[in-house]
Amino acid sequence: GISFYTFQSMAYSIDIYRGEMKARKNVLEYLLAVSFFCHLVAGPVQRASNLLMQAETDRTFQWGLVRSGFALAMWGAFKKIVCADTVSPYVDKIFQLKEPSGPMIWAATLGFTVQILADFSGYTDIARGTARMLGWDLMENFKNPYLSANPSDFWRRWHISFSTWIRDYLYISFGGSRGGFWRTTSATFASMLISGLWHGASWNFVLWGGYHAALLTGYRLVTPQIPKNLRNSTGGHIAAVALMFCFTVFGWLLFRETNLHRIVYYLSLNPVGGTHEQWVATVVMLAVAGLTSLPLVLGLLVQRLVVPKIKEEPWYLPLQTTTWAFYAICMFIFVRVDAGDFIYFQF
Repeated sequence: GISFYTFQSMAYSIDIYRGEMKARKNVLEYLLAVSFFCHLVAGPVQRASNLLMQAETDRTFQWGLVRSGFALAMWGAFKKIVCADTVSPYVDKIFQLKEPSGPMIWAATLGFTVQILADFSGYTDIARGTARMLGWDLMENFKNPYLSANPSDFWRRWHISFSTWIRDYLYISFGGSRGGFWRTTSATFASMLISGLWHGASWNFVLWGGYHAALLTGYRLVTPQIPKNLRNSTGGHIAAVALMFCFTVFGWLLFRETNLHRIVYYLSLNPVGGTHEQWVATVVMLAVAGLTSLPLVLGLLVQRLVVPKIKEEPWYLPLQTTTWAFYAICMFIFVRVDAGDFIYFQF
């Protein structure tokens, strides 16, 4: 967790330097805010001001927070164990093959698209839920990023705490919030290349950062050329979401494969080629990706459409505890002894 500890310590120092907050004199509260255990190993990256205010405020035990936090943590564990860890072996197997077909690689990339969201947002929900049970409020880190309509929207929804940190302490410092197109573009590329490098000392992460910087720059260039009525229409929005999802999936290929030569090789493969056996493997991979993404889709629909209507009903609590039992049973069934750590533990 040293990178997250460093991020928060830097933010504290920079905010004081900028005059946005006052230095604290209580060392214990400062250490508590910087090293709060729930989120330290994989985020969300908390601002020192947020946690310091909570450390300096008396907290009281509340059953409502315990119930809400437990529900969130259980959902996060479900996403990690049932969704991410189930699709993970299929993705790993295909990326370990020496000569996969093009469809197999893209199916595996789609599987990784499901895996990384379920894995990372799962950890975040566990961290936020655990903190909430203890009376702490950690910021939301994901807001349905695969429903983004453009690159800017994606970074407002994906790893929000990290993207806002990059924006406030790198992008703005590089002059991205002032100046013309070239100043903004150079600040965007510098920030995104550094954010890519943060994920590891490998060129594929730098390439991934540059790719997203190019998407952001291209979006700024193309958007003014699209008629407003088309952008604001339902059909235009759906098309934009579908296109952005395709861009995101391509980016995850750059993120997942650390060997640049392999990336070039994958991109040279026929996207519709392959033997009968390879197509069978492709269909299996797509089926697993679809099945493991289904709980995420259903969870979103229930949270948005069902829960607001039944939350005040007297039978909501029994229904909620039944749901927890269902989560627990699924986790006992799907848990793998050799399951890997959370993906973002390595960053």
